[in-house]
Parts: sequence; C-alpha cells; structure tokens
Amino acid sequence: MIKFSLTILVVAATALSFAQTDSSGTAFTLAQAQEYAVTNSYRAQQAKAQVLITIKKKKEIRAIGLPQVNGAVKFQNFLDIPTTLVPANAFNPLAPEGEFAELQFGTDYTTSAGVTASQILFDGSYLIGLKLADDYTGLYTQQEEKTLIQVKDDVARAYYAALVAFETRELLQATLVSMQHTLVELQQMNTQGFIEELAVDQQELQVSNLQNNISSIDRQIDMGLKLLKINMGLDIDEKITLTEDLETILASLNYEDLANQNFSVENNVDYRLLQTNQNIMKLSLQNEQFANLPSLSAFLTIPKTTWQTISISKRGIPQLYGE
Repeated sequence: MIKFSLTILVVAATALSFAQTDSSGTAFTLAQAQEYAVTNSYRAQQAKAQVLITIKKKKEIRAIGLPQVNGAVKFQNFLDIPTTLVPANAFNPLAPEGEFAELQFGTDYTTSAGVTASQILFDGSYLIGLKLADDYTGLYTQQEEKTLIQVKDDVARAYYAALVAFETRELLQATLVSMQHTLVELQQMNTQGFIEELAVDQQELQVSNLQNNISSIDRQIDMGLKLLKINMGLDIDEKITLTEDLETILASLNYEDLANQNFSVENNVDYRLLQTNQNIMKLSLQNEQFANLPSLSAFLTIPKTTWQTISISKRGIPQLYGE
C-alpha cells in the first residue's frame, strides 16, 4: 500500500505541472480574456452606452441656453370666397326694391411669415442644471470604470475556477488509473485465494465513486467555461482554450510591489462615486431653492403678412391687388 500511495503522489504532482486547457477553440490567456471582456461583454457595452447617452443629454441642456430662433411661413389660398347678399338700394338708390347685390369680403391669397428669437438672460435652474449635467457625466464615467473593474474580476474568478476544475480532473483521472490498476491486482490475488472478495468489492466501490466524481467535475468544467464565456461576452457554444495554468499565474504575481503600493482613498472608485453623489445631492437642493427665483428672457418677433386679390375687369382681363 505504501508503494501505491507514492505512485499516486508522483502522478498528481506531474498532472499539476501541466496547463489545464480545453481541447480546442480560440486560445485566451487571462489578460487576453479580460481585455476581450472589457470590449465585448454586455455589462461593459451597457456602461459605455450610458456614458454616451449622458454626454448627449449634457449637450441638450447646454443648447437650451443658446439663442433660440424659430421661423414659420404660412400660405392660404381661398378657392371660394364667401359671398354675402345685401339690398342693392343700399349702394344704388335707383335699384328696385327686393333686389340684392352680391358682395365678397376677403382675399384670394394670404401669405404670412415670422421670425422669433429668444435668449435666456437669467435662470437659476438652468445654471444649476449645467453643473448637474457635468456631475452626472462624471458619475456615469466613474460607474463605467467600476463596471470594467468588476468585469475583469469576474473573468478572473471564472478563469481560475475553470483552471482548478481542469487540474482537479487530471488529478482524479490519474488517481483513477492507479486505482483501476490496483483493482486488477486485487482481483488476481482474490482468484489465487490470497485475499477475500470483500477487499475487491471495496476497491470496486472506490473506483465507481471516483468515476462519479470525475463526471461531476466534467459538469463543473462545462458550467465554468460557460460562465467564463458569458462574462467575456462570447457565445456559450463557442469553443475556447485556456492557455495559462495556476502555477504560471501565481508565479507572475509580484507580492513585494503589491505590499509597497501606497494606498490613497481618493483613488478608490467607490469613494469617488460617493463624493460625486454627494455633490449631486447638494446641487439638487440648490436647484429646488433657485426654482423660486424669477427667470429673465429676451424675445424678438418680426412678423410679415402679404395678401393678393384677383378680380376680373369688364373686359375679362385679370387684375391683381395686394400688398
């Protein structure tokens, strides 16, 4: 049994020295997986889109304070001018009683145009709104920064979990090979009468349990890789290969640099988010206070209206009247 234990330890140490990777697909180191996620993951894209939306909103708010110029042109064509009947003798004393004259009041064409210009001279809410727009842009920029950090952390955790699952499977697989070899030896010894059948049954049970553990690890590997793909923004059916192992990743860490880094709370994204939120709350309070102040605006309107009337002379020649 001592010889058997030493064999397992040697095989396990050999298995842990190799990189645990998928069998096929696009190759990713940890850094490559993180960079891919920063560009393609759903959360990263959503955070970047929110920043762009906030910048657009900021421009809209600034545009409110610019001079506003509106123009309008209106054209009317009266196809049938209403006709009014009046007693003819009201205009011609010689007209017989009961005769009516037809009169039309109106113009055939009417054109009107106008230009209106306005400018905000003072509006407390607008001034506060400009500051709020700046702070909200900074807020969503900081949230994007935090989201990208979280995306990288999630990718790293999923990457590590997949590597651990791969290496665990290799270790269990190596152990299974040794246990199956031992089972064959025990079966031969039982056939020759050196050991009881109970020892063989116990060894078969251990082999069966180990095979079940390997099947469970295989499911963990599948779920771990799918989780990694989701965090990276990849399709879950796409094949990937992990090209780094835990030993390489741990060896690349410089613990002295990490220990010697000077910590500054101002550089922490969560602290900066709290500060920005505090500023937004203060500005919101000021906005409520400024809402009670009067606003001052300047307006300039330039209207213009023209009309034209067409009448038919006694000779049948159209005559135009208008302004």
